Amino acid sequence: MKKCNYKFIAAPLSVGSPTRGTDQAGDVVIDKMSSKFNKQVKAYTRLDFINTESPEEHKILNFSSVDRANKHVYLFLSKCMKDGVTPFIVGGDHSIGAGVTAYNLKKYKDGQDLLVVWIDAHSDINTPESSLSHYYHGMPNAISLGLCDKSLSPIQNEEVLPGNHLAIIGARSIDEGEKIIIKDNNVNCISALEVRKNGIENYIHELKEKTHCRYVKISFDVYSLDPSEITATGYNIPNGLTRNEVKLIIKTLLDNFELASFDCVEYNPTLDKDDKDLNTILDIFSVLL
Repeated sequence: MKKCNYKFIAAPLSVGSPTRGTDQAGDVVIDKMSSKFNKQVKAYTRLDFINTESPEEHKILNFSSVDRANKHVYLFLSKCMKDGVTPFIVGGDHSIGAGVTAYNLKKYKDGQDLLVVWIDAHSDINTPESSLSHYYHGMPNAISLGLCDKSLSPIQNEEVLPGNHLAIIGARSIDEGEKIIIKDNNVNCISALEVRKNGIENYIHELKEKTHCRYVKISFDVYSLDPSEITATGYNIPNGLTRNEVKLIIKTLLDNFELASFDCVEYNPTLDKDDKDLNTILDIFSVLL
């Protein structure tokens, strides 16, 4: 496993979801990382977002704030491209996934050499038309695949991700409309129970053989974890992954691909008593650092 030269970034966006508090996660998590992991974590950048709520636009709530944030993420990461660093981003809600994937699509051969692994209880592949909530954090994968109007994309759909280059691991709360989108676009999707039954190593090796990708973007949503592991988040969905399973997923990915970027989203420190869930997240991060 190749060690990365990380650029640590706090992405304090929360209005892409119905709850507030995740905007505080980046500062809390990275500050604690600095003391826990010491030499591995240097100074970080906190992106400047304005979390303003607004009526629906393009059938998406708070679209203007989220769109500005994703464009900011994309442009900032693009500036990092020349520095030879690997972005390590702590959100914020999962809306930022669209901006991070857009950066990776631009950098890695228009997505042909890029696998996006979405470790999450949700597939986040709704379009504005299929979404029941109309929140952007349920749509970033549909946007990255070019399934939405180009005005929703931080890069206007100049590059889009092939459906079979997206792998959702740990999914167990998928809307009916999303199931159709997943099937129609050949998206890889495996539940936490399937991970446990069949073994994650075999699944990741199959992804490697099927896609022939060299690079992987890992997007870790704490929703993927079972509520016995973490509760300081917007959704607590049973039958999730254990922290050790997530660590094994990340380690196996790093053994088989070069890391393009890593992001962690949807942790809400305002709900975390005695930093219990924060310590769980840091334990997972130990695989990367």
